Amino acid sequence: MQITTPFFFLSSLLSVINAIKFASPDTSRPLNLSDPVVFRWIVDPSTSENMHPYLELTFNSLGSKWWLNSNRIDTRTVDSWTWDSPKYVMEMVAVEQVLSAGKNNWFGTSLHSAKHANESGGSLPLETEKFEIEGYPYLSAAGMTVPSIRLGLAAGVVTIAAYLAPVGS
Repeated sequence: MQITTPFFFLSSLLSVINAIKFASPDTSRPLNLSDPVVFRWIVDPSTSENMHPYLELTFNSLGSKWWLNSNRIDTRTVDSWTWDSPKYVMEMVAVEQVLSAGKNNWFGTSLHSAKHANESGGSLPLETEKFEIEGYPYLSAAGMTVPSIRLGLAAGVVTIAAYLAPVGS
């Protein structure tokens, strides 16, 4: 009996995890952030998904997380949602936010039992496969960020200019 209890819990958890599958965006190809991103999902009605029907989405890159939808989405009533990523890009470019190059970005999803964040209830965090992004100017490159490359080049120019400048007598 003690052995079946963990298996029962695990099978219940797996049914919730399999309750929602994303049909888009396609994370096997680079995601263009200069175009709106459409999330489409399929809910398996035979699972215990009704326990956690409210979806929350995040974008994750370089250890940072941004919530995409301020209102949780009821997956029982809609099967898609569009993220205004060009607006996000505009805001992040303004502060020169660096995002990760390569397959180091992912969408986090949380299925919640409560519709609003200020209500108590359970949640189930999940992650998509990692993907590349394009359509964004500040991408890290092999540990170097675009602003740090600019700073390095500027320091090199100042050093060369100082070396070539005549020394006063």
